[in-house]
Amino acid sequence: MSELDQQTSKHLDCLIQDFGEIKSEIARRANLQRVVLVSYLAVLAFGFQKAAGDSLSSMWVMGIWCVSALALQFYHREDFEIARLAGVIRERIAPLLASKLGVGTSEIFHSETNASDPRTERLTSPYDKQFNWTVFGLVPAAFTWCISARALLYSVRSASLAHWRPGR
Repeated sequence: MSELDQQTSKHLDCLIQDFGEIKSEIARRANLQRVVLVSYLAVLAFGFQKAAGDSLSSMWVMGIWCVSALALQFYHREDFEIARLAGVIRERIAPLLASKLGVGTSEIFHSETNASDPRTERLTSPYDKQFNWTVFGLVPAAFTWCISARALLYSVRSASLAHWRPGR
């Protein structure tokens, strides 16, 4: 093997190893998104369980909104980082590797170079927005409404009972 072939082989090995590391990081970040989402849903479930048992303070409402905002920020930050890492593969690694191998960029790393399909993108993008609005906005709003309605009902009952106390 000539020195040029060895150098090309080493370069290809480095590019493939870099691709593997980036794909591993993408998978790690996607798993972190899932962990944060499941943890957030567990906090919501615990909050609704506490709300059903009358042992919930108004601090829980503020806590739910804070957890929702933090979870949403983390969820989107990881999503943006995943897109950035996929772009590194698509725009930097794939063209170099394709030129070394003498093939087209679209023939390498199909998961990254051919990742977007307009037919499915048209369907998944609105679903993603709907999911985010529901989980991170409407659920905490429903939680707030339930707690507020219960507090209002409790204050109306207390006021009406105080007015009709015997011996007044």
